[in-house]
Amino acid sequence: MDMTRDQKSLWILCSLFGFFIIMMACSTGLNTKPIEDLYGATGPLVELLNKGEYQKLEGYFQTVRQKQPKTVEGKDTLHELYYWFVRRDGVTEEKLNQWCLGSRESAVPFMVRGYYDIRTAWEARGKDVAYTVTEKGRELFRERLEKAQRDFTFASGLDSKDPIPF
Repeated sequence: MDMTRDQKSLWILCSLFGFFIIMMACSTGLNTKPIEDLYGATGPLVELLNKGEYQKLEGYFQTVRQKQPKTVEGKDTLHELYYWFVRRDGVTEEKLNQWCLGSRESAVPFMVRGYYDIRTAWEARGKDVAYTVTEKGRELFRERLEKAQRDFTFASGLDSKDPIPF
């Protein structure tokens, strides 16, 4: 597969970001809580998503962002919350698309959908070494990472005073 220089740069950036996300998953939960508690905390958030209660859902993520809690290792809990939320049953692309359509002024749904796209990109690619990945797996990986990049870029452009929405 021939790639342009920009495509190669994007591929490397997204691969590194994927590695970063995987590393985040290995850390523990909020303050002294184990990661299972953080995963468990996302259950009620999925219920809010399913009910279409987007303002409450965004409020929760915004509160975590504002308080900036850290794990016992000093890692950002908000990233872990995004990571575990998109792995819950009931979080689907369709529901995230509806949330994004209903909340065009908030960075939160676009950040969450970006994390979801990274998750599905890695699912499409597989966890094996690169030479075992199929052409279809590579193409889906690239497409989904590009979708995630668009969402992260959109989210970062919503607030000119704070271009970092996470």
